[in-house]
Amino acid sequence: MMRKKEHTELITGLDIGTTAVRIAVGQYLRSEGQDKMQIIGAVEVPSEGMQKGVITSIEDTVSAVSNALEQAERLIGIPIEHVWVGISGVQIISQESRGVIAVGRSDGEISDDDVERAVEAARTVAGPLNYEVIH
Repeated sequence: MMRKKEHTELITGLDIGTTAVRIAVGQYLRSEGQDKMQIIGAVEVPSEGMQKGVITSIEDTVSAVSNALEQAERLIGIPIEHVWVGISGVQIISQESRGVIAVGRSDGEISDDDVERAVEAARTVAGPLNYEVIH
């Protein structure tokens, strides 16, 4: 009888707050039809370069985030390559946008290139002055 190979995936969350930078790392385990999430590490370091949820010194904030990432990697013994970041604050807004394009293939199948062009078309929609699209 063959056993399915176990697959593990790291999920890392980063919270940059006014008083602390926090990182939690979970290991998502998929094995023989069961899905599990196990927290394998969490760190908290004092935040720097933040006041009332606003970055006041990007260099200090980057230093605090780097410090937290280094501690988390040492704790779990695995390099962290991807991070989920929650962004909040009065300076952040959400705006829904749509991109419309002509599908490039004669059979009507949507390609990866079509998706990229639709996303780019959605990004070109005018937003409020003095704001930048970050995602």
